[in-house]
Amino acid sequence: MSQFNSDSSANKDLIKGALDVDPWLEPFSPQLINRQLQFKEWHESLLKSEKSLDSFASSYEKYGVHADWNTKQITVTQYVPDVKEVSIVGDFNHWDPNSHKLVQANNFGLWSLTIDAVDGEFVIPHDSRYKISMLLPSGERIYRLDPWVIRATPSTENTLYEGRFWNPNPSDVYKRKTPRPKNKDGIKIYEAHVGISTPEAKVGSYKNFTTKILPIIHRLGYNSIQLMAVMEHAYYASFGYQVTNFFAASSRFGSPEDLKELIDEAHRR
Repeated sequence: MSQFNSDSSANKDLIKGALDVDPWLEPFSPQLINRQLQFKEWHESLLKSEKSLDSFASSYEKYGVHADWNTKQITVTQYVPDVKEVSIVGDFNHWDPNSHKLVQANNFGLWSLTIDAVDGEFVIPHDSRYKISMLLPSGERIYRLDPWVIRATPSTENTLYEGRFWNPNPSDVYKRKTPRPKNKDGIKIYEAHVGISTPEAKVGSYKNFTTKILPIIHRLGYNSIQLMAVMEHAYYASFGYQVTNFFAASSRFGSPEDLKELIDEAHRR
């Protein structure tokens, strides 16, 4: 599978650091080397299509559903290869797949649509539900969450999650007050889970963590926090390991603005 030779002495240098720290890993050298080689192969493939890993990880800035407050236009961009049609459906158009169809931008799976304002307002209301509808070559129509959705909430009718168009008024968007800190003395990490950070018999919130837990962590001398279960996940008991939406902050704990406030307050301390 890999173009690299896992038996070469050069490749053994890939895991030298790990073996220096823990010589007991020596019997597992082939597996460790293979993992490193697969990463190198994947990374080289990625750089052929993307400028950098940062560019790849920032796909949410281009794809998904984005609003322009100056024009009140909404731009929908999706990567969906091997389908006949793509449309955005939701509460705003009564879930009609024929109402707002995306246009195929190229032959490689890129689809897009610009939804102009109506009477000077956004067509899709803030925090309303939406999904992406696709017509398969077989003729079957399917509905899926937008892979780049930034907010998803559990349905009250079934176990499926529902995408939300998160587009608060600019005056309601949390504004950062503290610049990103520069730590020159190394980090001391405190791992935490927002949901279980309260003694009460309920799921904790970003707000509660900000006001009650951050002061405790700071007082204990920690300067970094590793938050578990930040990305949206359907199964709460998984502690966030079963991610369902990579760009959506978990809605169980509050809104994206609440999470921004938590992070900003952590930086202030």
